[in-house]
Amino acid sequence: MLTHNQRHVAAWTLLSGCLLLAPAAWAQTHTTNATPQMNAFLADLKARMQNGSYRFDQTRNAASSDPTVQAAVPTPSSVLPQVAFGGGWYTALYFTNLNGSPVSFPVNFVGDNGTPLTVPSLGGSTTQVNLAAFGTAIIEAPNVGSLVEGYAAFTLPSGVFGCGVFRQSVAGQQDQEAVVPLADAGATSSTLTWDETNFVTAVAIVNPGSTATSVDVTLFDENGHTIGHSSIALPPHSKTAATLQSLPALGGMVGKRGSAQFSVSSGSVAVLGLRFNGLAFTSIPTTTSDPDSISKTSVLPQIAFGGGWYSALYFTNRTGSPVSFPVNFVSNAGTPLNVPSLDGSTAQVNLPAHGTALVEAPNAGSLVQGYAAVTLPGGVFGYGVFRQSVAGQQDQEAVVPLADAGATSSTLTWDETNFVTAVAMVNASSTAAAVAVTLSDENGNIIGNSSLSLPPNSKTAAALRNLPGLGGMVGKRGSAKFSTSTGSVAVLGLRFNGLAFTSIPTAGALGSVVAQRVLAQTGLAIGMASIVLQSQLDMVTQTFATSTGCQALPGGGGVYWVGPNNVTVYYDTRCTQPYIATNPGTTMVVSNNKLVISEIATYYGLNGTIIGALTLNETAQFIDSAVILNGLGIFTPAAGARTPVQLGLVCSLGEFSNTCAGGVAQNFPALGLAIGGVTPLSLTASLSDATAPVTFSGGGSSVTGPIGSLTLTSPSPTSLVIQGGTPYTSLTARGGAAAFELFPPTPTSWTLTDSAHDQQFQISVIDDATRNLTLTIKQISTGTTLATGAVDQSGTGTITYSDGSVAAITNWTLAN
Repeated sequence: MLTHNQRHVAAWTLLSGCLLLAPAAWAQTHTTNATPQMNAFLADLKARMQNGSYRFDQTRNAASSDPTVQAAVPTPSSVLPQVAFGGGWYTALYFTNLNGSPVSFPVNFVGDNGTPLTVPSLGGSTTQVNLAAFGTAIIEAPNVGSLVEGYAAFTLPSGVFGCGVFRQSVAGQQDQEAVVPLADAGATSSTLTWDETNFVTAVAIVNPGSTATSVDVTLFDENGHTIGHSSIALPPHSKTAATLQSLPALGGMVGKRGSAQFSVSSGSVAVLGLRFNGLAFTSIPTTTSDPDSISKTSVLPQIAFGGGWYSALYFTNRTGSPVSFPVNFVSNAGTPLNVPSLDGSTAQVNLPAHGTALVEAPNAGSLVQGYAAVTLPGGVFGYGVFRQSVAGQQDQEAVVPLADAGATSSTLTWDETNFVTAVAMVNASSTAAAVAVTLSDENGNIIGNSSLSLPPNSKTAAALRNLPGLGGMVGKRGSAKFSTSTGSVAVLGLRFNGLAFTSIPTAGALGSVVAQRVLAQTGLAIGMASIVLQSQLDMVTQTFATSTGCQALPGGGGVYWVGPNNVTVYYDTRCTQPYIATNPGTTMVVSNNKLVISEIATYYGLNGTIIGALTLNETAQFIDSAVILNGLGIFTPAAGARTPVQLGLVCSLGEFSNTCAGGVAQNFPALGLAIGGVTPLSLTASLSDATAPVTFSGGGSSVTGPIGSLTLTSPSPTSLVIQGGTPYTSLTARGGAAAFELFPPTPTSWTLTDSAHDQQFQISVIDDATRNLTLTIKQISTGTTLATGAVDQSGTGTITYSDGSVAAITNWTLAN
């Protein structure tokens, strides 16, 4: 078995993006100039490889050679976890297209047991949504007949966002409505904040996948103490709905408030929360992104208290450390807003690890309005609650997500057929903003324009139809885009049906296409690193074995050595379909306790064509008790623009301390930009069982600059730096593989989060037979899909960005 340091050398390189060991060159190694320590290192490594103890996957059968393995059924990208119609309930789905081109996609309705659910008004269980450029569509399941329940599943095209609406009608009472955000069908965990002091929390939990899963539910109280655990078995494509307190072992939540985490170890889970206060109900936002260390400045664009109105803010800490931060209340004019119940205009929120806090502005005195501004520490999420009380009527409530304080564009879907749409707009910046409002009808036609000025830190609120030039929206439905070139604009929407009201989710613009490329570049580089490492280890093993036969690789693929400078890795186990081959120029020199490696490798696609070449120079050396690795390389695609991609690695691996960072940089001529980043990562892997799953987490920073301005360098053995450019964003990363294999099976996936740009990248292996992968980039706050793509075993495919541009992906690198 590998030594501790050797195992970490291999493990860290999985995530680094560069080669660790040159394959064929090992057959030419001469150690006459090496120190005794280096000689011992090489001799031990060679012995372990020759006797097979370096095999990471020797006990695992190859899924690709098993004829019983079936391709996984692709899951939808989004779900509305609850659909209810009849028996007093109505459900609708709204979709808006932010693109300048029409799109079409199906929406599937599924029963709680996972079978197709017929919606009589639609004539079946599936309906096709056709959206004009900038158009809006509604799908309705009316309140007719007895109660029927299920959920809706669909894959939103890039640039399309949506939401659900529930309405409950009770004789003699004002209708109650709740707008519900869509849930990510690929999430493995979801967290919501609950309050059972005077409310009841209901949840709908969906398994969108084609395999059974078990959902673990963990309850935390407001002090962060664990007060309940439950487990729910969900068959494929099934759903369950219940009050949270009625689930086994969760009854201790009654009379308290806190948070609930829903997680799965395999498959996925989508969650919807509703809270009831008598007949009044509203949705509860959930968060699925992993906690990160990046703080985010947000606003609740409307605060109203007194005159029949109540406002509250809930905050939950998902991290294991306590945090503290202020919440500032601001008047419409931009001055501090005194909240009598808080004895001032600022409230300090102190959250213990996994704790929850509530800040309230009660219904007392005359009506006062303004907004709230807060910078949330990394790992903290929150939302607002409005409640309206009218004598003789049931209370009305709406939960409202926080808005990005730095946003310069926001879009909401409106429906003025039987409703009135109200908006609150905040400029939280210190610069005046001129906000342009553009209305589009459901066919994408522009039917109104308006403009308003917002001084620094100010707010305005109005019925949308009352703004100059927007009266033509009455009796129609569509979308409204709010944008500014100076300052910022954060938008909140409310729709009213008589006294009944609910919030309207907003979506940003299509999302920064630069941010999308940054996420894709870094996320794909992790895939390349994994493939590079495992293939090189397989080559080295075969080289040391000096066997000229084809060696089948568990997990799929094969490796063949025919002598010095000639080792090839294959896609298939019979060594007939080449993937990676070393070139004759590969060399390695061992001297003075250091390995100096130079290599060229050719990469082939599934059809046998050359897709590119990787060249690199790197070193491995002992310094004190640590192994220090560093290397720089360039991958050049064989076709298209052939834009080179710079790759790099630095690692310091000791017995008790391990640090490592990978880097990538390249030009994007179509954008007129160069983009790059350095990403430190930490790996968790079994040192005794290499077939066990591996996981990683970490983060890094990205830079941009003019074409040709970025150079990836390693100024010292322990540093990796991009010279040139300016800081662009920070990323957090998390993921893992089911096994450390050349083509890892399901579940293998990873995510990268750019909180500053409200975007998250996710890539997953979806098929154990072909090892194909799908990738998406979503807007975190709304779940809107901004970019989609797919790659094959070689890491070759395409990605479509939110601006409609399509880019090639070659061997896990982006083409322009």
